[in-house]
Amino acid sequence: MQTLPRGAPAFLSNCAAYKRYIQDVANGSLTLPPFQQNADGATIIAFGEVYCRLPDCEHRKRAFSATNNLRAHVERHGVAVAPTASGRITQAQKDAVMEFYKKLFEDSDSSEEEVEDEAEDDEEEEEIKDEDEDQ
Repeated sequence: MQTLPRGAPAFLSNCAAYKRYIQDVANGSLTLPPFQQNADGATIIAFGEVYCRLPDCEHRKRAFSATNNLRAHVERHGVAVAPTASGRITQAQKDAVMEFYKKLFEDSDSSEEEVEDEAEDDEEEEEIKDEDEDQ
């Protein structure tokens, strides 16, 4: 399994979804959604994020060593980045971050299921077509 980035927040070290994020993006089995923006139009980067989500960026599968490096990288693309809260992260913020990583896989898993369902539908249609031709 891939090791966690050096600057990863300690609370994410026991988060299975975060560990899977690190591994699955690197090996290409997870495609990340585009960054979201806040009400001011600034790009939101979650605690612990280390992969760029900007289109056609070489860092989509190559991790930065820390989230701050990702933030600086995104700014070098000319994109405004939302400021992070100063001080200690609250439990509610930690919970929201862990939910963010879990949701990456819920969204990914549901899209994979949709693709599988479509493939099954196509196979069923092909079988029906073959049966009709045999009659």
